[in-house]
Amino acid sequence: MADSLHVGMVLPFSGPGGQYGPSSQAVTEFAIEDINATGGILGRRLSPVWIDGGRAPDIVAQDVRHMLDDGSLDAISGWHTSAVREALAPLAAGSIPYVYPALYEGGETTSRVLCTGETPDLQIIPAIRWLRDHKGAQRWGIVGDDYIWPRKTAAALGEHTNELDISIERQWFVPQEATSSPRALAHICDDMKQHALQGLLILMVGQNAARFNREFSKHLQLSGIARFCPLMDENTLLACGAKSTKRLFTAGGYFSSLTTEDSLDLNERFTRTLGETAPLLSTTAESCYEGLLALRALLSQQASAPLSYRGPRGAVSLGAHAQQTIYIAQAHHYDFEILDCISQ
Repeated sequence: MADSLHVGMVLPFSGPGGQYGPSSQAVTEFAIEDINATGGILGRRLSPVWIDGGRAPDIVAQDVRHMLDDGSLDAISGWHTSAVREALAPLAAGSIPYVYPALYEGGETTSRVLCTGETPDLQIIPAIRWLRDHKGAQRWGIVGDDYIWPRKTAAALGEHTNELDISIERQWFVPQEATSSPRALAHICDDMKQHALQGLLILMVGQNAARFNREFSKHLQLSGIARFCPLMDENTLLACGAKSTKRLFTAGGYFSSLTTEDSLDLNERFTRTLGETAPLLSTTAESCYEGLLALRALLSQQASAPLSYRGPRGAVSLGAHAQQTIYIAQAHHYDFEILDCISQ
């Protein structure tokens, strides 16, 4: 193949999402081997440039700006938070393609930024409807980290309460310094007991979500509440511990326990190549594979044709966001049981 195409893979190697890092890196390396084995992208071999997206957004943006200035990046991708995406998007605009594969709050319109992850209209709204219908969850609370993704997602859900026939009784947004405070988390759980909640939307990242769910499980008075955590991957489930998973639900386009032909193919090849001791092929990590497939589609397909590709999630079409099949699942100890398809 000709020269390399350098992709800045912005992944969380530190911070609350740091537990996603090893799996995301392993899946990225696997995806790059797959793509390079079939000709790369337009004859160019993919080469990753690892960037720690778990740091403060301005620090990440500063590093990426320097790389763009010296011409060492041809594209950007990788799983990172919306706060980091907001810092990077203006740098990519009019410069290089930026494929953002993480679930997010929706609404990104920056030029050359393609978002392929789940959005509230395809993931959270249908999941809340399903939990209302199947678990009787009509009185909801929302707890989240204090940044753009939780706040805008909560606002998006608020616009659908009449349609969903639910109420939002209380919202708690937790500053980063409080997420590691057992006392602060216990205080939130105590406050929840005053609101007769039937459902709780948890919009927290990585270790923050694990800490909160462990604290929540100590409060037996809350045990009847259905918890819905859209960013609950297999690594976070392990960090929560089996005792913290009662009535815990999530939704997404991929799970390691998914038994479609496309997902089983990835699982089998990943395990065969990396062995049984490989990092978890988690929901979050797999999104990095999707991001690179979307990058190949973006650069390879004709501009006039609708963007699409087939990957571990099946057929995906790309417009303002990715149209893909979304499943709702329930935590069962250290794995997820797929319950239903909620969006296609």
